[in-house]
Amino acid sequence: MHMRGVPVAVIAAWLGHQDAGFTLRTYAHSTNDALTDAAAVLNAITTAKPKKSAR
Repeated sequence: MHMRGVPVAVIAAWLGHQDAGFTLRTYAHSTNDALTDAAAVLNAITTAKPKKSAR
């Protein structure tokens, strides 16, 4: 549900958890696709060329 955009607080309430942190610690796990996407974002950030300032 979280990977499809449902907020963690909503998932916790739906499951009857008072603490959304418990829900994350118990049920949230990385998927291979999510790890690949995160690596692409990190690569884009760390290899981006600085923009030239307009003068």
